[in-house]
Amino acid sequence: MDRSTYDVAEHIVNRMDKLQKTIFELQELSDKKMYMISSGDKIVALNEGEVATEVFIQGFFEYYIGLLNLELNELKQEFENLA
Repeated sequence: MDRSTYDVAEHIVNRMDKLQKTIFELQELSDKKMYMISSGDKIVALNEGEVATEVFIQGFFEYYIGLLNLELNELKQEFENLA
């Protein structure tokens, strides 16, 4: 493996590690029972079982976790293509 290929591989692996860490952190957050959302001077509490909480979890967490998993899979494919 030449130096430039090694540098690209190292960059891909570093991005994969960061993405995996972010995915795990988001998955842990999505398991919470209550969320406090702050916007300037207003704070909204989202409690387990409320429609707003369910929409928040499905809309926000599932979307971003799915998006990050897609990017992670693309990086894995890039890494495999280097060989």
